[in-house]
Amino acid sequence: MASYPGLNKIRADALKELRLLESYIQKSGENRFKIEGVLGEGTGGFALKMAMVNEPSPNLQPTRRFIMKRAIDQQQEEKLLREIEFTKRFRGDAHVAQLFSIPGEPHDGISYFKGPTLMTEWIGSFTVKEMIEKRADLGIPFPNRVLWRLFLCLCRMLIAMAWPSNGPPGCPRRVELVPSPGPDGKRPPKLPLLHGDLNIQNILVGDRDQSEHRLVNSLVLIDFGNARTLPEDQGEQAVKANMCLMGEVMLNLVGGRVMKNATGSSNMDITVNGERKTIRSWARDLDGLNPAYRAPADLVAEHKDRVDNLDADLRSLIIRCLAPMADNRPDLETLVEEVERNVNNKTANSYAGKKYASNETDSAVERIMHRLVHDASLA
Repeated sequence: MASYPGLNKIRADALKELRLLESYIQKSGENRFKIEGVLGEGTGGFALKMAMVNEPSPNLQPTRRFIMKRAIDQQQEEKLLREIEFTKRFRGDAHVAQLFSIPGEPHDGISYFKGPTLMTEWIGSFTVKEMIEKRADLGIPFPNRVLWRLFLCLCRMLIAMAWPSNGPPGCPRRVELVPSPGPDGKRPPKLPLLHGDLNIQNILVGDRDQSEHRLVNSLVLIDFGNARTLPEDQGEQAVKANMCLMGEVMLNLVGGRVMKNATGSSNMDITVNGERKTIRSWARDLDGLNPAYRAPADLVAEHKDRVDNLDADLRSLIIRCLAPMADNRPDLETLVEEVERNVNNKTANSYAGKKYASNETDSAVERIMHRLVHDASLA
């Protein structure tokens, strides 16, 4: 039996299904792709790192890799089929993982496999969770200009879920934008889609490019295994629910977390359009670590150091996104407009006087991102 990195990550029932998959590949005489390793497993399924082989390689292009996801029982097969159908909606969306297809095979699987197969592009396995852990090792806060750009990536994901591209197989990616109003002055209705598991482990860190991601790597959303749609008229409610989870990701990036219990939220002062307001929010860690953590004094001081460095406008937006009352969260169009404006207009000079202002320059941001992502990927 073949051995791969990560075999120790899966249970016996998943291993049995993997060996069955190997038999399908062997009996077919498959020579277009191969298994490179086991990435892990979830409830009722597992994911493999795959590589294309025997492909022409003009200009010494790197080997194409992809992720293959399989279920281990009928109930999970039905769930995987739903995930495939959800993922198809995002063909062409830049901040959502794209389906991968094998030349000569259907766009949603392998013809000789029994049961559904989800194949998505290989982005790498470095998650936002791991980037946060690496930041802690460096002992510095994320620069505000990094946080704003990561926030914009998360907003692009919200746009994709509200107005999916629904492109044809193989269509080019596009940056997700809020659609313009039609002749009637209204935008297309928002899709009432709930991701269901939007968190720092289901967001991958992608590459840099020459557009929005010139300084800071892109983020890519994965895993629609728990996605579902609400009734047709609840698009706004779905967006606000996804937004709250996205706000939790932003809070994690700053160094806090959400406790959704009696002591988890508190009244917090914010500024909206220059006006001071007080709203209740789960982002209470931005006013100091929740005493329920019983954190030692040095961790409390370290957290205060990060929060004191945080852009006040960014703080207010995170607090609003994490409001228990959905009406206190911004609408998507306003959120995107505010984040885009801050990404485009705020420079290193905007943070003069902050303790870590020297980390806000273009050169410092590039250096920090290299240490957070590239160096970590080599570890």
